[in-house]
Amino acid sequence: MLQKRVLPVLLINNRDLVKSINFKDYNYLGDPINAVKIFNEMMSDELFIYDITKTSSDKPNFDYLAEIVSEAFMPIGYGGGVRSLTQMEKLFRIGIEKVSLNSALKNSLSLLNEASKDFGTQSIVCTIDVQFINDTYYSVIDNEFTELETFLNKLNQVEVGEIILNCIHKDGLMSGYDINLLRNVLNLTHVPITLCGGAGSLADIKEAALNGAHGIAAGSLFVYWGDEKGILINYPHHKINQLFDQQ
Repeated sequence: MLQKRVLPVLLINNRDLVKSINFKDYNYLGDPINAVKIFNEMMSDELFIYDITKTSSDKPNFDYLAEIVSEAFMPIGYGGGVRSLTQMEKLFRIGIEKVSLNSALKNSLSLLNEASKDFGTQSIVCTIDVQFINDTYYSVIDNEFTELETFLNKLNQVEVGEIILNCIHKDGLMSGYDINLLRNVLNLTHVPITLCGGAGSLADIKEAALNGAHGIAAGSLFVYWGDEKGILINYPHHKINQLFDQQ
């Protein structure tokens, strides 16, 4: 039987739950804590939260995250404004199980090594925002573009427990994952890959799993319903299990 992690990804902006298209055009969805409670009831495998709030301090909102974690019965991963080991330690103390780094890696990947040494690789994630331009994949950090293969070659020299591939060019479109990207990255690194961006159906999740994704993440699929994209938090736990039971 095929065993895979299937996780909703939630975006928070100023304490609002939002959903984007191509990392822009944000749509307000409601209260994040209410969404977490619903995912509890629906037995989500885990959740990953990205706080995209732009603030002068540009650091995690620890108090608010503690509120969210207190309502969650499943593992919670977090990314957004994390730039130091001290911040990471505080996140783990309030109950976050995985911490993602992205912007902090703009100039150096050394923080990944330090974090993996202090907290264990199983707790450390590198989120790579990927854009596809003129037949080339790029890693994008704070609007700086690096060819993805070059970035992965550097990443292979440090310790990290998981890569989340977050596809800017697929985000919110619900047109299917970029399976070609997944295959390419699997050939370039030994690190487990969670694929995010583009899921429009459970069939898309199955396709990503069959092509080697260690985890399959989705945003729109678990917050919208129907052709008109009505807002409805959903996580069809039993259907997802049946999807993999068929293997």
